[in-house]
Amino acid sequence: MKTFKYFVGNEWHTPISGKYLDSENPATGDVWARVPDCGPEDIDLAVKSARSALSNPIWKSMTATERGKLIFKLADLIEQNAEKMGSIETQDSGKLLAETVS
Repeated sequence: MKTFKYFVGNEWHTPISGKYLDSENPATGDVWARVPDCGPEDIDLAVKSARSALSNPIWKSMTATERGKLIFKLADLIEQNAEKMGSIETQDSGKLLAETVS
């Protein structure tokens, strides 16, 4: 069984509370993963990180075109990892792989 972390501030984190939720595969009823049960402290960390990123001089000085290029790069990464992400979503939601990858 896979235990996931959450990603904030360019780092992987375990939930501050140490709590996790079991994710069941609806097709089998089996627990296939444990996911962070993020609480207020985890949310505060994410908000502080986002605010810090927005106030970063590098981000502030970028043009809309430069920011757009980064967003397209992110889209490319999502496309490159679509099968892996779809497989995870299929286990989590019980949908067909064709539905979660398209």
